[in-house]
Amino acid sequence: MPATILMDTKVPEAQQSTHAHIKELPIPERGVVLYTDKHPDAPKGLLLKVAASGTKSWVLRYKVDGQPRRYTLGHYPDWKPTRARKEA
Repeated sequence: MPATILMDTKVPEAQQSTHAHIKELPIPERGVVLYTDKHPDAPKGLLLKVAASGTKSWVLRYKVDGQPRRYTLGHYPDWKPTRARKEA
C-alpha cells in the first residue's frame, strides 16, 4: 500500500469552512490537501482533508507525549462543519 502523499506540507490558508466554501474546494490530482478551519468557534487543530478520490473528511490534529497524531472525526457532508467543531 503506497504512503499518503501530501500535496503541501504546510496547511494552506483557508476561510471559515461553510458548506459553499467546502463544495468549491479543488480535488487534488493525487494525495491529500489539508485545510485549516478558520471559523471563530473552530478548535485549534481542526482540519478538512481533501483526498484525490474526492473524499472530504474532518480531522483533528493533536499531540500525545510530543508525538503528532491525527484523528478522523467523520466524512463531509455527513458531518457538517458545526458538528465537527462541536465534537472536536
